[in-house]
Amino acid sequence: MPDKWLNRVIPWRGWDRPQALKPIEKVSARDCFQAHSVEIDKELARSSTTDQVRDSIRACDWDKPDHNLALPALLGFSGSVGLLAWTLETHGTVPAIRSWAQSTHFGSWYRGLTYQPNPAVSWRTAPAEFLRRTLATLPEAEYRVAVTELRDPAVHPVHAAYIAPTEPDLVAAALAITPVDHTSFGLLLCVVETESQVHELVVNTPTIYTRPYGMPNFATAAVRAGTAITEAIAAAFKNEADTDGRLELMDLLTYCPTPEAFRQLLGYAGTRGGYNAIRSALEHHPGVGLAELVRSGTEAAAVELQAFVLTQPEKVAAASPGLDDATRATIEKITAAHDALPESDSPPAILLNPPWIGRKKAAKPPVIELPTELPAAFHWSPGQRERLLATQPTFAFAPQYMPSWQRLAEGGYSAWQMQGAMVQLSSDDALALVRHWTPAARYWDAGWLPYALARFGVDAYPAAVRALDKSAVAAAYTLIPVRSHEVAPRMAEFLLRRGKLRAVALDWLRCHGLDAVAYLVPAALGRAGTHRRGAEAALRRLAVDHSREQVVDRAHRYGDEAAAAIAVLLDIDSLTILPARIPAPPAWLTPQLLPQIALPGRQSALPRELVPTLITMCQLGDADAPYAGLETVAALCDPESLSRWAWAIFQQYRRMDYPSKDVWVLRLQGWLGDDDTVRSLSPLIQAWPGESAHQRAVVGLDVLSDIGTDVALMHLYRISQKVPFKALRAKAADKIEQIADELELTPEQLGDRLVPDFGLSPQGTATLDFGPRQFVVGFDESLKPYLTDAEGKPRKALPKPAAADDADLAAAATKAFSALKKDVRGAASDQIARLQRAMRYQRRFDAADFRAYFVSHPLVGVLVRRLVWGTYETAEPNSPLLQSFRVAEDNSLADAEDNPFELDENAVVGAVHPAQLSAELLAAWSELFADYELLQPFPQLSRPVYRLTDSEKSTNVLSRFDKLTVPSRVLLGLAKQGWNRDTPADAGVQNSVIQTLPSGAEVSIDLDPGIPVGEPDMLGDQTIQRVELSSGTYGDIDPVLISEILADLTELERHRL
Repeated sequence: MPDKWLNRVIPWRGWDRPQALKPIEKVSARDCFQAHSVEIDKELARSSTTDQVRDSIRACDWDKPDHNLALPALLGFSGSVGLLAWTLETHGTVPAIRSWAQSTHFGSWYRGLTYQPNPAVSWRTAPAEFLRRTLATLPEAEYRVAVTELRDPAVHPVHAAYIAPTEPDLVAAALAITPVDHTSFGLLLCVVETESQVHELVVNTPTIYTRPYGMPNFATAAVRAGTAITEAIAAAFKNEADTDGRLELMDLLTYCPTPEAFRQLLGYAGTRGGYNAIRSALEHHPGVGLAELVRSGTEAAAVELQAFVLTQPEKVAAASPGLDDATRATIEKITAAHDALPESDSPPAILLNPPWIGRKKAAKPPVIELPTELPAAFHWSPGQRERLLATQPTFAFAPQYMPSWQRLAEGGYSAWQMQGAMVQLSSDDALALVRHWTPAARYWDAGWLPYALARFGVDAYPAAVRALDKSAVAAAYTLIPVRSHEVAPRMAEFLLRRGKLRAVALDWLRCHGLDAVAYLVPAALGRAGTHRRGAEAALRRLAVDHSREQVVDRAHRYGDEAAAAIAVLLDIDSLTILPARIPAPPAWLTPQLLPQIALPGRQSALPRELVPTLITMCQLGDADAPYAGLETVAALCDPESLSRWAWAIFQQYRRMDYPSKDVWVLRLQGWLGDDDTVRSLSPLIQAWPGESAHQRAVVGLDVLSDIGTDVALMHLYRISQKVPFKALRAKAADKIEQIADELELTPEQLGDRLVPDFGLSPQGTATLDFGPRQFVVGFDESLKPYLTDAEGKPRKALPKPAAADDADLAAAATKAFSALKKDVRGAASDQIARLQRAMRYQRRFDAADFRAYFVSHPLVGVLVRRLVWGTYETAEPNSPLLQSFRVAEDNSLADAEDNPFELDENAVVGAVHPAQLSAELLAAWSELFADYELLQPFPQLSRPVYRLTDSEKSTNVLSRFDKLTVPSRVLLGLAKQGWNRDTPADAGVQNSVIQTLPSGAEVSIDLDPGIPVGEPDMLGDQTIQRVELSSGTYGDIDPVLISEILADLTELERHRL
């Protein structure tokens, strides 16, 4: 251990490292009493103060204090180390120990001066540490007397062992106390010496933190107990919320030269500082680290292993004699494979002479002054304005406190106050407020503007324009539906920014499309500046999204000269559109660690000397498109090789804890990534919001959208449905809705089309070809894979290639099987949940879609064939069931009597709910499925049906569940059935769980005491106060959905406390 840790060790008697006593400023009893006299007087007045203590303090001569009550009470109240040092110097070691021991019988100051019969372990550990340091330096005779005093019952055993940790009887007595509170745990860390003692301490401590004792205790344990401390570090790391505390724990662990410690660090790879800790441990103990990296087999371990092998060859060579054969072989393989392909002598020319080398100064663009006389116009998405107008304010001013519109217009009111006022004011006053409102410099002030814009249209948008300089993002978002000569240049300017403002500008361009051209042309041909550069970029973007000809055609409204100038602008070679300063590759990126980029045919690779140029091209892209030169190079390289190269850059980026200015690395995955990139990136995107990286996760959604393959869009759709982070889920849903709008589909219909076929046969199987041998993969009712050989004999696992097998085919088949399992594992739960939701909410399909995306889909069809389907009168949720049928193994249709069933091409199809079946028909279907041994992916025919009582049908409150008490986490489980917690109220407590019905009404389960955000168990179990429907009566809800709601609530009954 280095000095930075050894200097933090709390010394003990017998430690061979010299330690001087910390200088302590002594405080006399009188000075200490005077410093605390006001607080002590208040405590003396409390009825809880012990009478003898009160009398002793009031009668005390503080120059000669009473060591039995008054001085211990003052020590306990103040926790003053200076007072204890004064006592030791003035009265000696034994009296000081006695007074301090008696002080531990007093409660902390906030509980009064109440004397307790038994000592307690105080959270103020400094006095005990002072005594520990003092005893470490005492002469032997004095030390023995002091230890005898520590054996007095007035001293808590934990304190006694902490102060004299070399006394076996004191240590044994302290470790025998269970359970151990977290303060005692910190003290006992400075006592334990053996692996069994550490284990016993960890097991007996319910919750372990690094506070209130801190890292000196862990440093002390590391010196006393050595490598055994890893178990305590692991327990503390699990509960430590403080990032700096975690970083220190990992740093301490890097000095532990054991395989267990290194494996522990590998488990922290995904946390902040985890990769740095792994690298440090490799530096300290390369032999141990290299062997564990090879054994781990994880992606994180592979990255670190390659980095160390390729950048630290001397240390690897020094450690090599002590390594096992498997580790040495892996290292040799990494070294040999890194530059396996010969470098090409004819690489892409653009890399040999990139456009920024020797570039000429651009010609001065023409400036044409054009009129800006077009009126403002709006483009609302379907239902958008109506939804805004229907927004109910959450606040209303009491009549006597209602400000005038003039006072409101001065600014300073929050968005919820303003929106409440907008509803309360007359139309004339509300319009006057909008016209005269002065925004304050607070980002939340503009949140009421969307409502104002929906209500007053053209009269309201200037207020949002005024707010752009104060609340840019909120105001810009409000202005997305507006195009005007004031708005267009600002949106164009935002296109040059990064982050949220650029995203808003792109949304604005998508919203208005070619209609925006007329409002952008004057700025694009105006004076030089950000407005002109932004308008030029916006027009180029529109030309890509639509066409050059259409943009130029729209510019003709300003005359031929203007249209010609716009044509010249759009014809500029995109390779020459470069920033004023060309960025250099970031310092954290090590190009020599990146894999080779193969050229087509994979017979040669891009020369490594050209890689920095390619990295620069990667940096030149903007938020929504790569630099044109990168596209040129990509077309001349092997796509899979380029994707692996881009991912290797991301791995280095991740190892450095995602430097914020280099977000281009994440966007690069969207430009060059493939399905393997998606499989690796998607779990990270879903985890980032929990690591305070929501914006990074949002960029990750753009990456999935940019990759755009079926697998990428499937993951995007899954995130929109399943992740626990509401904001990320909403962003993903926006992406899906945007894609669906472009295809003129609903998000659910898009979801139907986003299930990849994974290369399966129409029967839902895949053949794995080993050459002489073939194996078949199929899927059961839960879409879990199973294997058979070519003759249909079941196999437990895919075998390893035999000598007679084709090595290349077998390797490709093994890789394909691994990818297939991973993809289907994610898709399985999604598709089962989607079909169950379709039954619950009675989603309907037309016959053509049902056949194309359900029956004929090789994976979804496996599930479809295990369910009962029906035809309905209409697509409405409560429409009557007409007929029921199933899909047979050959995709033919049959009824409950197993007779052929003809599906009309105009039929409306849905998954049948048992509430829609007669008892006879339900029994017939159940018998048929049993005869064919068809297991269902979720309970359908066996699903319980619940109904309302007659009295419940006419009310909006289900009183049968009132006062039902259940654990908090049982309520969280309702999220799987579409229930969501409401908006946090005071202190971040969510007071209800809500199900939103297709009608827009809400069923609300009101809770007491409520569920705190982030700490669902903090307030304990939850009692249902009422189950209320927001509008209408429960009888208005269709029988299927009410059965499902009652089923959810009845399930809670099973957990009644």
